[in-house]
Amino acid sequence: MQPIKQTKKGNPEKYGDYAHDICERSISEGIAVPVVKSGESQATLYVVKNTKDNLSKLKQFKQDIHGTREKIKNSLKTVMDATPDKFLMGNIGKPTKLGDKVTFNLQSVHMVKNAATVTMNLMGFEDVPCATFSTSQELRKIMLMNFKNKVSEREFPEFYYSVEQYLLHDDAAKISWQTLVPTSAKNEFGKYLGELLIGISVLENSGNIVGVNPFTGKRIKNFLVPLDDAFPTIDSFFITTDNEYIPISSKAGSGAAASFFTGIFSTVMKNPGVLGRGTSYLKTIYGYAVSMGMRTESSMKSKELVYEIGVRDVLKLSKKLVPDTYKVYEEFKKEGHGKYKDKTVALVYTELLKKIKEEKDEASERNIDSSTTVFFCKTIARKLSEDTASMDIMKNILGGKNYYQANLNTQKLDKGEVTFTLLKSSDSVLTLTGTKSPYTDITAANGLINYKLTTK
Repeated sequence: MQPIKQTKKGNPEKYGDYAHDICERSISEGIAVPVVKSGESQATLYVVKNTKDNLSKLKQFKQDIHGTREKIKNSLKTVMDATPDKFLMGNIGKPTKLGDKVTFNLQSVHMVKNAATVTMNLMGFEDVPCATFSTSQELRKIMLMNFKNKVSEREFPEFYYSVEQYLLHDDAAKISWQTLVPTSAKNEFGKYLGELLIGISVLENSGNIVGVNPFTGKRIKNFLVPLDDAFPTIDSFFITTDNEYIPISSKAGSGAAASFFTGIFSTVMKNPGVLGRGTSYLKTIYGYAVSMGMRTESSMKSKELVYEIGVRDVLKLSKKLVPDTYKVYEEFKKEGHGKYKDKTVALVYTELLKKIKEEKDEASERNIDSSTTVFFCKTIARKLSEDTASMDIMKNILGGKNYYQANLNTQKLDKGEVTFTLLKSSDSVLTLTGTKSPYTDITAANGLINYKLTTK
């Protein structure tokens, strides 16, 4: 629950409804009301006493909410007469942002827990365990059960009630957000539950899909969700009554860029034949992987490969000069700021700085040597993007997977509208980036090389 904020001026006309509702809940359920006093930053908890006077004041306050400012102030003046000391409501300001950064662990694999399961061969992978649903009612019921296990009704009542009502009713295209549901909660709803809302929308034929619609004129037999949250490329898929598979990759808004190594290069590792007989930068990358003993998808170590390519191809340093390229990463991470006793690592640092200056990459130079991983990744991404043969191969890989990207419109979601735009992988524009992680993070925890599909 968002704390009430007391300010010198405030806006009781605007936030009076919220103040009344949580004070009423405090009386009826015995829960504490968080209040941030004027000039303070931490909330103090007050339990509104269940007294005849407080009930009367609350009733009067409800009547006066849309009256004058003075009426509102006076009508709730003594309601908060509770422990630890008497609090005069006075002006009601915008509920504080304290506690707004909330996460609920609503990943789709958690939200389909205890659903019926099947094992499928999917996207080139064998025996993939999947949750399966034949009706939207089954999906709504499982989602609601797991949602209630993840989100506290007492602690986050507005978010709890909003999602509960959405899942209990049958309009897949509308969610009625209660007043003051935190933005972070809406974002998590879109990011994770959006992967399942596409299932509800299609199974109910709710008409909230724009763009390419592969479901037109087809009857859906099952909606399935891979139970491995790291399953590459897709988040769910449909099977029609004609046994056609329609895979879906879900994104909230424009969505986070997907991993190049997981979504594209894993296919190269499994089937090098996709590289063809010609030369390409993608084939060069594969050559480095093979030279490092990475001959299968399971043996691939993406960060080690990035440093091998970075040192060998970007900096043009031979194996004789730098026998162990990943040692560079380990020493850069440990020491930093160019203070290296190891001669090979010091050499890489010197050549790296020279290359960064040559590229006029001010961000990388300013954050050296934490920026090394991002610098290598963005350079590799650029080389792939500039190589026509590599781009054609990657487009064929993604088009061959023949999936659809479902983008949930987050701006409309904020207003209570659930709308998806679908793109077909083979009809989309492919872009690559190496800057998903910040220059200050040598571990590149947010991602190495990534790609996006957008409309033409």
